[in-house]
This record gives sequence, structure tokens and C-alpha cells, in this order.
Amino acid sequence: MWLNYLPVQNQRKREGVTLIGSMADIAILVAEEYERRVRQTADSRSASLEFDWWKNVPAKMTIGVNEEKIESFMKKFDSKSQERMGSSDEMPVVLITGCSKGGIGHALAREFSANGCRVVATSRSQSTMVDLEKDTKFFVQELDVQSEQSVSKVVSEVIDKYGQIDVLVNNAGVQCIGPLAEIPIQAMENTFNTNVFGSIRMTQAVVPHMASKRKGKIVNIGSISILAPGPWSGVYTASKAALHALTDTFRLELRPFGIDVINIVPGGIQSNIADSAITSFNNLPELKLYKPFQESIRQRAFLSQNIKPTPAETFAKETVSVVLKKTPPAWFSTGRLSTVMAIMHHMPIFVKDFLLTRSFMKMGAKTE
Repeated sequence: MWLNYLPVQNQRKREGVTLIGSMADIAILVAEEYERRVRQTADSRSASLEFDWWKNVPAKMTIGVNEEKIESFMKKFDSKSQERMGSSDEMPVVLITGCSKGGIGHALAREFSANGCRVVATSRSQSTMVDLEKDTKFFVQELDVQSEQSVSKVVSEVIDKYGQIDVLVNNAGVQCIGPLAEIPIQAMENTFNTNVFGSIRMTQAVVPHMASKRKGKIVNIGSISILAPGPWSGVYTASKAALHALTDTFRLELRPFGIDVINIVPGGIQSNIADSAITSFNNLPELKLYKPFQESIRQRAFLSQNIKPTPAETFAKETVSVVLKKTPPAWFSTGRLSTVMAIMHHMPIFVKDFLLTRSFMKMGAKTE
């Protein structure tokens, strides 16, 4: 029993019962029991901590202590407890899209969990999150951000289970590599449907809940590629540029409801994004005008992984630290070449064109 842990000098015996003889005793008792109940709440992953538990302490345990002092002390403590636990600052529920193993969403899921959050990890296929599914700390769900029905179903299930969604991380995204003049419109639509409209669907689904609570955080994962758009990744970059613009608008429109909107702008991060990029490129129709540039296009697919990328775990630690701040910034960029790209963004256009052409089109042969 937790009373047995009270220091000997703070214990008294009367009628075989341990007595609480001072406010110091009360403070120690409260701290012990609060810690135990927080651990119990974390272990059970319940939505909230039981408050007013102190009212069940047997009356004869407080013999000799002014009852008004106990009442005053406990009410203050209970108020602080509810402020921390009831506001979800202690154990926020974080819903993340795109958590397939090998991606940054997977790293973010583990880091949020390591910081005491209850994490809902999602992906289009549950088979890509087997390791998370085996870990009881995670609530793993299959979610297709292109489907309004799927989005609505998962969001409802999360609210039913936890009673809250405190942080939404829109991370799900697909690459699309190739020359704009030859990429089928259908492939472009698929990219925008995931990277842009998928994020909008998720945001629209959680906003009513967050607005009713007058709090919440929406995190959109963008890309530094928008700072200096180059050849062969125009569709992907355009989708992320659209997401950046939407994030800025959401931030202003949702502020009156106590919802923070954060734009996370990764540089080169170690992940499996190159594999998905080259897979999508291989599924495109055979190039015609740009066939001489085919090798250059393939190299562009692996760019972020060939520049000594920042480990996904490092990116996740820095990102989660920022997101969990009481007042998070509107924009946060980290990762390989993030500073370089920020500098390029402010260069004259002719300088950027020269650098990008030399870097990504040097292998292209002249067409006859």
C-alpha cells in the first residue's frame, strides 16, 4: 500500500492506523498516489485520470489534521491534475497518416510514443506496420486518405476509443517522378489526391472535434523542394507547394478555435521514398521526347537518399519536440540541405535555373 512508502519520521500510529500528521505528509501521500495513478492510466491507455480519489481516504487516517487544510490542499492539487491530464497535455492522442515501416511517419509514431503520447498509427495497408501492431503502445488502423469513408471511419473509432484527438499529423504522401509534358494526368491526379486532398480530408474530419474542445494541433508534412523547384519532380513539388499554401490558410482560419497548424518542412531524410518514386516512374508509359534524359530522371528519384540524408529518428526527435511545445512555431524545417535550399529560394531566377539545370539535366543528350 502506498502509505507504507511515507518516510518513517512522517508516520504516526494510533489504533493501529497510519496517521497523516502534517501538510508535508499530505504532499508526500498525494505525490505517491498521483504518480501511481498516472502510471496506471498510461498502462491501461484509458482516456482520462480518475479525479477526486482523495475523498475516499478513510477519515481516521487524517486524525489531528485540520480538515479545512486538507480540503483546500487537495482541491488545489486536483485542479492542477485536471488541468494537466484533462487537457491532454500529459498524454495527448496523436493520429498519424503514412506510418509504413521505413518512412518518416513510422519514425514519428515511435518518437511521439516515446514522449508519452497515445499514438494512432495508420497506413493504407496494415501489413506495412506489423512491428507497430505487435506493440501494445500503438493503436494501428488501416486508412486510405483518398477515401472519405475510410477517413470518417478511423476518426470516429479513435474518438470512440480515446474520447479525443489532440494532434493530427498529415504525413501520407506519394512521389511522382518524370517530365511534366509526358506524365499521364491520371498519375498527377493520384499524387494530388493523396498529398493535397488527403490532407484536407483528414483535417476536415478532425476539425469539428478539435473546435468543440477549443484546442488541437494539425501538422502538415511539406517539403523543401518547393523552395527551388527543379526538373523531373514537378508534380510532387506542386502538390507540396499547394499543401504549404493550404497550411498557411488553415493556420489563420482555425486560430479562432484554438487550433494550431504547423508546417513541417523536411530536407533530405533517410527513408524509403526513393523506392516508391522509382516504382511509380517504372509504371509510367515509355518516354518519348525525354527518353535521352531517362537516366537523369532515375537519379532524381534517388536524390534525397544520395546526399547523406538525416536519419529519420533524428528528424522525428526534432519534429516531435517542436510539435509538443505549448506554442509551436508555424514553420519548422530540418534535415539535409534545408539551409542550402532556403538560400537558393532567395537567389535570382537565372542563378537557380543554371544550378538546377547543371545538377539534374547534365546527362541529357540533345534530341535530333
